Amino acid sequence: MSVLLVLGASSDLGCALIDSVAERYETIWATYRTMNENLEALVRKHDGRIRPVHADLSDKEDIEELIDTVRRSAGAASGAAIPDHIVHIPMAPYAVKKFVKTDEEDFEASMLLAIRSTVMPLQAFLPDMKKNRNGRVVFVLSSVTEGDVPEFQSAYVTVKYALLGLMKSLASEYAGTGVHINAVSPDMMDTRYISGLSHLMIEQYAGNRSGGKLLETLDVVPHIEHLLLDEGAGDGENILIV
Repeated sequence: MSVLLVLGASSDLGCALIDSVAERYETIWATYRTMNENLEALVRKHDGRIRPVHADLSDKEDIEELIDTVRRSAGAASGAAIPDHIVHIPMAPYAVKKFVKTDEEDFEASMLLAIRSTVMPLQAFLPDMKKNRNGRVVFVLSSVTEGDVPEFQSAYVTVKYALLGLMKSLASEYAGTGVHINAVSPDMMDTRYISGLSHLMIEQYAGNRSGGKLLETLDVVPHIEHLLLDEGAGDGENILIV
């Protein structure tokens, strides 16, 4: 059985994914910045299989400690193997701001989280995946990279496009190595992530969708599972979920 690392596991999507795939993995490393009752419940439900690990994924030392924790466990006699599946979810808090009101610090904070939370873990674990000729990486992007771009979200859109570029570059670099690097790009989901938006704004977003409502996490999870577990998934595949 494989070992899964979920970066941003305490998110609503992270928890939904873990609950759906838990029985297919020997170990799931679940990162969190703030522990919540949903992740705690999953740890109890899947006793011994899920290993929560605290990390601020914008902090270099925290990520280094995360990597060291996983490696030390893999080296222990009863420990888990190095992750061969990774899902990347983390994103800076969702905000709607005019570009001229978006500070340079807003861009820097968003990019720092996105880049450190992807680059450092992937640089640590992709060589093992390549050596073993077995690996899966899935980026959770956004429909903004595939369709119409909403206004007043310049930092969010910039970061998602940066991650899309990284995914495509890595998919090309690792093609033919047994490591498959892909992404899903869902439309807005009804999760805690958008809790800062006004009720009116959420209704407007939902009204623009064909079904008149936002996506649920369980609408997205099967597409991530496909890219993790389906042997037919290719390289650089980006599934748009609208």
